Amino acid sequence: MAGVNRSTYYNWRKNGPDGGIDRRTLNTKDNPNRPALPWQIPQEEREQIRAVANSSRYTDLSPNKLHYQYMLDHRDMLCSCRSLYRILGEKDLVKDRSGTKERKPSPVPPHGYIAYAPLQVLTWDITYIKQDCKGRFVYLYTVQDLFSRYILGHEVFYEQDSDRSKSFLQGVFDKWGLKGTGVVLHADNGTPMKAANVRDLFKEYGIIESHSRPHVSDDNPFIESFFKVLKYTYGLGKEVFATRESAMKFVDERVAVYHQMPHSGINNVTPHARFHGLDDEQIACYNESEEAYYKKHPERRKNHKKPIRRHIKAGPVALNASVEQAAMLAELEAAQQGPVEIKIIDLSGEEPTLETLKYDTSDAAIQEAEQAYAKRHPERLRNHKKAGIKHQQLPASMLYADAMEPSPSSAKGAL
Repeated sequence: MAGVNRSTYYNWRKNGPDGGIDRRTLNTKDNPNRPALPWQIPQEEREQIRAVANSSRYTDLSPNKLHYQYMLDHRDMLCSCRSLYRILGEKDLVKDRSGTKERKPSPVPPHGYIAYAPLQVLTWDITYIKQDCKGRFVYLYTVQDLFSRYILGHEVFYEQDSDRSKSFLQGVFDKWGLKGTGVVLHADNGTPMKAANVRDLFKEYGIIESHSRPHVSDDNPFIESFFKVLKYTYGLGKEVFATRESAMKFVDERVAVYHQMPHSGINNVTPHARFHGLDDEQIACYNESEEAYYKKHPERRKNHKKPIRRHIKAGPVALNASVEQAAMLAELEAAQQGPVEIKIIDLSGEEPTLETLKYDTSDAAIQEAEQAYAKRHPERLRNHKKAGIKHQQLPASMLYADAMEPSPSSAKGAL
C-alpha cells in the first residue's frame, strides 16, 4: 500500500522512534554525506598518488609499470595495482595508445618454439627511423632474446640489404658466443632475412632459421612490441636525425633505459634482471613491499578473501606455440602458481576458434585461507549457494583433450 517493502518498514521501526535513517539514499554515490568506508584511500592520498603518476619519472609509464617501478625505486607501494588504475581513471589519466587492429587468425598453424633460458630462442627485425629530409630513412637492426626480452645487439645503417644483415648478425653471434649452440633465430620474410649469404652464415654458425608465415605480420610479436615501445614510449617515432651516428646515440640511451624498466610480459621484472638471473631479488622486493603496505593499512583489505598475492618468477616463453605446447606451458605454470587461465587459437578445424583453457591445482594455503575467512565472516556467505569452494586438481590431459584432438572435418581434409 505504502510502496515500501515489509523489511524496510521493520528496519525503520527498529532504528528509532522517528523511523530511523533511510539507508537507500545514504549510500548512493551522489550523496555528498556518504560515510567513508574504512578501506577506502583518503582523498588527500589519492591526490598524492596522482601527483606521483604525473611526475617526470613516471609520466610515460602505464599504471601497471608505474606500480612495479615505484616499488623498485622506493621499496614501498603507493597502493594496490587495481586501486592505482581506479585512482588514475577518476581523472582520465589511464590512456590507451595502441590503436592496433585485431588480426584474423591464419588457418595455417605456425612452427612454435619454447625458450626455457636466455640465448635459446632469439628474434630479430629491421625498422625505419626518420631522417631530417622527408622521404629519407636510416634503418635500425635489432636482435632480442625471447626469454628475457633483453636486446642482444642493435645497430643503425643507411641501407637495408643482405650484406649489412650478415655483418650485423655475425657480430652478435660472436659477441655472445653462439656459434655451434643451435640457437633458434626467428624473423619475418623480408629480403634481408632470407638472402642466400645470410642463410650461409646460419649454416656456418649452426643457427636454426625460423620465419613468420606468409602475409601474417604478427608472427614475430616480441620484437615488434619492442619497436613500438621504442617509438611511442621513448619518442623515437617523433625524432628526426641528420646522421646514423646521432640516431645510434639516441637508440643506445633508450635501450639502456628499456633494460632497467619492469616488463609486464615477464611478470614485471626488468629485462636486465631476467637475462642475468637476478629476477629473484626483484620478485622478493615486490612481495616485501606489498606485505609492508598491507601491514601499514590492514583496513584496506577488509573485503579480500584471499591472502596477499605472491609474485612469482615468469616461466618459459613460447613463440607461436601450438595447442599442445600451450597446454604444457599451462601445466608448468599451474604447478608453480595455482589457478591459470590462458586463451589460445585452435587451428585444428576448418575455422579457427578462440578457446579458453583452464587449469587448477590444489593449493593448501589458499584453501585454508578461504576456509578460515568463511568461519570468521559467515555473514558474508549469505548470498552464496555453497559455503565454500573446493579446489580440485585435474590432469592436463583431461582439460586439453578436446583442444588437442583434431576435429572430424580436419581429419577428413587430411585424408
